[in-house]
Amino acid sequence: CQETAVSALLNMVCDCMVDLDHDLCIKRHFEKFAGMLMHGQGKKLQGCDFAQFVPQGEERDRFEAIVGEVHESGEHLPNMGTLRLRDSIGNLIKVAAYHVPYTSITG
Repeated sequence: CQETAVSALLNMVCDCMVDLDHDLCIKRHFEKFAGMLMHGQGKKLQGCDFAQFVPQGEERDRFEAIVGEVHESGEHLPNMGTLRLRDSIGNLIKVAAYHVPYTSITG
């Protein structure tokens, strides 16, 4: 399935991966992402709005540009850029962000 292939490829080349739903909320818990942001094992990030980890202002605008690029056909396009994410104690972590939209078999 397309979703599995994309996930496997990204897990090979990235330190961590996060699946977002159409509202940009985290679809399921990702241990590596939680660890990178120094969230303990008890903190599950599933259902959290990903934008809460992106500081307001220019950084948030950059995030929205990365995930919001749309082709004239209306389809979201793959994109990449650098972002800073805020960890659990307020530190900013510079990351390379890759946005790879896909549609699962169920839609």
